[in-house]
Formats: sequence, C-alpha cells, structure tokens
Amino acid sequence: MHLHKSKTLANLDMFRCNPGYKHDLMRDHDGIFLMWKTMDYFRPQSVLEIGFGCGQSLGLLYESSGASRILSVDDKHNNKDNWIGLFPDAPVEWMTCDSKTFTSTEKFDFVFLDGDHLYHGVVADIKNTIPLLHETSVLCIDDWQFPGVNRAIKDTILGKTLLVPFLANYQQMYFTNRNNNVNDFRYDFLPANDTAFMKYWQEEEFGRSITRAKLDEIMFIEDERIFKLALEFYNI
Repeated sequence: MHLHKSKTLANLDMFRCNPGYKHDLMRDHDGIFLMWKTMDYFRPQSVLEIGFGCGQSLGLLYESSGASRILSVDDKHNNKDNWIGLFPDAPVEWMTCDSKTFTSTEKFDFVFLDGDHLYHGVVADIKNTIPLLHETSVLCIDDWQFPGVNRAIKDTILGKTLLVPFLANYQQMYFTNRNNNVNDFRYDFLPANDTAFMKYWQEEEFGRSITRAKLDEIMFIEDERIFKLALEFYNI
C-alpha cells in the first residue's frame, strides 16, 4: 500500500492532540514517512506499541505493516473509539494499564516505545520489552534525543544488550540485534526508492555508524498540502 492512500494520512485532523509540536501531531511529516518506509520493508506480523497517544502512530503501524497481531499498551487510550471507527477490522488488543506494570512472554517482530519520557519510566519500558524481542525484531524509541530517553538508552541498551541503532531521524531511533544484517535496507532499499523525497547520510551516533534521514525539502516539512501532493506525485 502507498502512503498517499493511507487513511491515517487522510484523517490527520483526528490525531492533532500534541500542541506545540509540528502540526500538533505526534508524528510530523518526517516521522510519518520514515516509519511507513521502515515498516513497509520489514513487514512485521506482530507489533507491540507502548504509548497510544491519540492513535496516529498505531494507524501508521497497522496500515504499513499489515500485521496480524497488534498489542497496544497505554494508561488511558484516549481517542480509541474514533480509532476503531477508522479501522474497525484492525487486529488490535487493547491493554489499558501503566506500562511500567506491563508484562508478557510473547515475542514481537516490532516494538514501538512512546510512553513515559522521564528517565525511570523509559528504563522500565525498555527493561519490560527487551525480553520480548527476537533476533530479527526491530525496536523503535521515540524522542530519543530527550535527556531522560537518551540517558535511558545509554544505561539500559548500549553495551548492556545485543541491540544496536541502525536508523534515526531527529525524533525516532531504530534498533535491532547486532547479528541481524540490515545493510540491504540501509544502503539499497532506502536510497533506491526515496532519494527524490528523502535525504539519507551515514553518521556516528552512540559510537556506531547509522543511517540518518530527513525530508529533503523544507516545503515537504512545513506544508501539509504540499507534503501530501508530493507523496502522490512520487507515488509513495
């Protein structure tokens, strides 16, 4: 499925619950695009989301992956009824609880962490979800540059687990097991499909070379109408 045909993209007004951020969205245009392309490549069949917000990220995760199993963990699940109205057939299990108390023995192909952004909350979420990853799982951590989130990554992931970062924009960072070769995704899939729309470069972060990404034109970032028209023009 192409991003420009996404119900989530067509209904962004439903997800404007993040005042002070770009377009009042949890995922700005840059994050929308990168999440969609990443999910489109890895095609996870089981997805765990920690932190529902008002559902924009979950809509993107569901539409781009075609996952057959999704677990959403949040202490409120605000906007859930509207989300279900938009995606009535989505295979989502809703677990409404404090994510720090969340436990599971299930393994997931993709885990998205966007819960508590304070240090101890992030540490708890990371520790609770690391055992739920297998060798080819992908972990995405939102707002990785926030001080509490960044510190939690250093203290609980880097050098403490087999997880290493491989992709980031300014908001999300993606990790996988160091034994999982993602070079085809980084060096072939991304640049072969998106260089007219997205800028990619290699940069050292946390002591490793990772792929950094950002939309290539300021108008794609700032203007929602132009962003949508460009997706349609490039058939993305």
